[in-house]
This record gives sequence, structure tokens and C-alpha cells, in this order.
Amino acid sequence: MREIIDGGGMRWLVAPLEASYGHVLLLFSLAEGEGIRHKTLPVEHLAEAEHWLLDLPDADLMLLLSTATPWDPSAPTSAISNP
Repeated sequence: MREIIDGGGMRWLVAPLEASYGHVLLLFSLAEGEGIRHKTLPVEHLAEAEHWLLDLPDADLMLLLSTATPWDPSAPTSAISNP
């Protein structure tokens, strides 16, 4: 898990999540308030995602946050893919 602060001063907690159909997602959740975003990762396993996240520079993590999709719990599972 990592923590980043966006350009607006909002603190985000970032963690990988193993999803269905072999997808691994990166979840961004606001530390205070409501707001979850997700991004499909270019990895095959959760363990790989955890190492990938630790090695990722902050600037790259901020770029992923800026392109992440807001979480919609009512969306079908197939809607999680956002490479």
C-alpha cells in the first residue's frame, strides 16, 4: 500500500486488488471522505503488483490516478477493464 497527495491536497491510499478473470486492479481511495477510483494494472499476479507498486515513481502513480476510472459498484464486472 502507498499513499499520495494529489495536486489539490487530497490524500489517497493506493493498493492493488486481485479481481476476477485474471485482472489485477490498482485502487485509489480517498483517505478522508468518499471516492474510489480504479485502474487495471499491466501485471499477472497480485504479488507482482505489490512489487510493481513499491517501485513505481510518485509521478507515474499520479498519472495513473489522473487516468483512473471512478468506482461504480453497480457496473458489471466487465466494466472494470481500463488499461
